[in-house]
Amino acid sequence: MVLLKGRVSDDWSGSSTLHQSVSLFFRWGRAGFRSFRMMVWIFEKYMILVEGISAMFEKLNDQVASSARLLSACHEKIKDDSDLKDRMALIDELYPHADSEDHAAARFAELVADRVYEYETETVLVPYSYQSQALAFLMDERGIKQKDLSAIATQSAISEILNDKRKMTVAQVKKFSEFFKVPAEFFMQGVV
Repeated sequence: MVLLKGRVSDDWSGSSTLHQSVSLFFRWGRAGFRSFRMMVWIFEKYMILVEGISAMFEKLNDQVASSARLLSACHEKIKDDSDLKDRMALIDELYPHADSEDHAAARFAELVADRVYEYETETVLVPYSYQSQALAFLMDERGIKQKDLSAIATQSAISEILNDKRKMTVAQVKKFSEFFKVPAEFFMQGVV
């Protein structure tokens, strides 16, 4: 369909662009041909814009995928050791981008580190050969004082356990494991 001096015509003869341009030049005259060239120019700019938008959407898609991966790493529990390694790599990737503790990258890294901490407290046990070392480690790690454990044992009994002067009773092992949310084996000598 071709616009010819205010009329619409279905006559579009010629197959090559040059032939079409020459044909339009003679049909429309110089002013019509300039209008046609202007339309071609506008169409070319439109196509460049469309290509730019397509590239922008591809880039945006990559950014959305990265954001989804980041948010997932911040909020979902770690499933296994492979997932743990991926999260540790993400933390290593985030921290160099942070210029302060308040920077978004540092905050995201802290959220991911929280998931790592949760996973490690549930699955990773540090081998201790003495009950005193296991108890001291958990108390230090979680900021627990001897008086906070008074429901399990007296302060003097806890002090004796920490100084290797006394062993935990079976009841104390069960209560400490429940309190710290670790397996009872964690407090058993030589067992991890």
